[in-house]
Amino acid sequence: WKIYAIGVGAAAPTELQAIASSPDRVRTLRNFNQLDSADLSLGCPCKVSEWSKWGECSVTCGDGKSERSRTVLEKGDGKCPPLTEQNLCTGKLPCECTVSEWEAWDECSCVTSAKTRTRKVLVPSTNCNKELKEVEECQPDGCCPTGTWTDWSQCSVSCGDGTHERTRTLRPKSEKARPLCPASKESEPCTGPPCECELSEWKPWSGCPCTTSIKTRVRSITKASPNCDKRTSQLQECTPTGCCEIGEWGEFGPCDMRKCHVVRTRTVKAVASASCPPSQETKSGGCCPF
Repeated sequence: WKIYAIGVGAAAPTELQAIASSPDRVRTLRNFNQLDSADLSLGCPCKVSEWSKWGECSVTCGDGKSERSRTVLEKGDGKCPPLTEQNLCTGKLPCECTVSEWEAWDECSCVTSAKTRTRKVLVPSTNCNKELKEVEECQPDGCCPTGTWTDWSQCSVSCGDGTHERTRTLRPKSEKARPLCPASKESEPCTGPPCECELSEWKPWSGCPCTTSIKTRVRSITKASPNCDKRTSQLQECTPTGCCEIGEWGEFGPCDMRKCHVVRTRTVKAVASASCPPSQETKSGGCCPF
């Protein structure tokens, strides 16, 4: 059997060696607090291999750790040193990629009505999720030249509300651009003459003329129409007054024996070309003896 010596504090190494008979079997500690963490293994030491090369970094981007190891060659009587060791490392690529500024927008497409712009990756990364292309809707110009508008057509109705239209030619740069062409025809409301004419109120009746015994009244058209069938004048029979100057009847004269009647007269004078009542009146019978 073998004797091992452990000294704490200022114990003389020579004294400990005298007890253990060999310096390989001596351990010296500064204080008792080191008893828990001190390697007190005695006897043949543990033999290990050289360290291996450092392994790959644990991350592909950013900060990580790499590791190396060694193996036990001879166990011995004591505690073996650590067999693995870690070191801080950085991934080969950054975690965020760096991209350029956006290029200018390209021309608005006559086919898709869209424009695009791009940018490039300047510094790559493991997961570069930044958009490198943008597409935006737009209204292209010059895809479909047009001719000039024609004059407006006649109104579609002869009276009332209707429409009229005008047209122009389209010259698309390609058939795919035709859907982008503007309208080749447009219409707008128009108004013809009124379908019903409008008239004023009737004017007062005229006087009753002595020549015709018919009075009249009229009205005028205030808003014309193509087919205005409303009357603008009216006639009505009447009894004129003051057309003749008539005197009083005289006495009946003597009996006319040949005709067996009596006659009386009065004066009648026509003021206008009128038909006046008779100026003579005959009474038959009663004057002849037979």
